[in-house]
Amino acid sequence: MIWQCAAAALVALYLLRRWSLGKTATQVAKDLNKQLIGRVVIVTGGNSGVGKEAARVFKACGAHVIVACRKSLKTEVAVRQLQEDSKLGQVTWLELDLGSLASIRQFSEKFLQLNLPLDYLVLNAGLVMPQFSTTVDGFETTVGVNHLGHFYLTSLLQKKLIESAPSRVIVVASQSHKRPGFLDFDNLMLSRDNYNLLAAYASSKLMNVLFARELNKRLSNAGVTAYSLHPGTMILTDMGRHALWLRLVYLLLSPFTKSVEQGAATTVYCALADGLQGGEYYNDCAYERATGQGTDDEVADRLWQWSEKMIQERVPKKQRPHTPIQYTT
Repeated sequence: MIWQCAAAALVALYLLRRWSLGKTATQVAKDLNKQLIGRVVIVTGGNSGVGKEAARVFKACGAHVIVACRKSLKTEVAVRQLQEDSKLGQVTWLELDLGSLASIRQFSEKFLQLNLPLDYLVLNAGLVMPQFSTTVDGFETTVGVNHLGHFYLTSLLQKKLIESAPSRVIVVASQSHKRPGFLDFDNLMLSRDNYNLLAAYASSKLMNVLFARELNKRLSNAGVTAYSLHPGTMILTDMGRHALWLRLVYLLLSPFTKSVEQGAATTVYCALADGLQGGEYYNDCAYERATGQGTDDEVADRLWQWSEKMIQERVPKKQRPHTPIQYTT
């Protein structure tokens, strides 16, 4: 009897905790009551976790969702599930590896060939690397995938975003941008000798916040607005897929963190809500001031210049965007 009462109390505590962590993405979409029939949404990393849930909700609102991720059995299963989930909307998979500039270029070319608008670009994909590694282009993997890959993708789709205006870019960042809250421009990409998992991830997430801020500054007058957000802390997703110990940490903390359905709520909110502050950071479906250098426009511009330089050094001139992202008037 005692054990039964204890078990019931734990279940009740778990349900109360989950309820207190906020609405689900479905509930947010229902509250905002937006129909997305005829709208097109790209979701990077839309085959799992928060990205998949956001893709599911966008499709349920009637959107044509482009799931942008690498080819795998998991992707095939996810796309099939999304297609079968609702009679509304449409799902298309296009291959994208954010760790390869060539793959990013090929993705953008294939998407543009579809001759579709681009109403929402959701930069959701991300990873945590327990050990130092580099992308095929020589970037430290965490920064290369979480920031530079999305930076290059957005630059290639800039013209389409402007043509589709009003359009939005939603950058999934993290509260981790607060630790330590500043960028060391002499060491933006850690080396094998000084690599630290938490430092690399935190820096990449601060880059996400600054990227959204600067992108909004450059394109908002053309009708393209950008937002960054925190989905939730230690949500049980594939973020820890590169290390068993990290998977275990996520699993142990999962009863006390947001569910995937709750984690996608702020992504949906930033895409669909009216009256948002362009370039700003959101958490729990509400504005929250980014900390540290997250609101520093000079740092955002400096990061932009560095990012462009990194891409230009590795991409032939003919394969760069015809018109670099610049301030619009």
